Amino acid sequence: MTVSSMLAKAYRANNILITCGLSLESDTGSFEAHAPSIADTLKSATDIVGEIIDGLDTLVPAKRPSCEPHGPAMLFDRWKALRASQKAMAASHLGSPDNPPELDQLESQSEALSQQIARCVPKTDTDAAAMLEWCIQDSNGSILSDLYPQAQRAVIDYLTSKSGSLSLVA
Repeated sequence: MTVSSMLAKAYRANNILITCGLSLESDTGSFEAHAPSIADTLKSATDIVGEIIDGLDTLVPAKRPSCEPHGPAMLFDRWKALRASQKAMAASHLGSPDNPPELDQLESQSEALSQQIARCVPKTDTDAAAMLEWCIQDSNGSILSDLYPQAQRAVIDYLTSKSGSLSLVA
């Protein structure tokens, strides 16, 4: 995808979103009557923005920050401890209508660690294994996150550079 085609798609998505915004702001008709068409229009805009992001990803290679002084393995250990605390706190508040603010804070810290792990560059086999194990444990077999492919790609790059002879076909 070229830069000019991405710009054209961005302008198209912008126009779609402006139209949706105007539809939502208008006093004519009821929202319920237009909701399905607005939802379809927003889905189109989301698809276009996704295509733009994919195009930009191919044009601008992502630079991964180093996790120094904490490698992915150490971050993963911290993440596991946070998750254990979350589970214990959630179990102790089972049946209560509201989550305690501490539980939300633990969730926020866990998400921040997840993002750090996904963006790391593994320096050792232990780091690489920790990143892959994080993908498995965080997904719990069902949740998909855009962070998992980032972590997996970093591990693949690490293993490829380590072996020097490994050739992957994209």
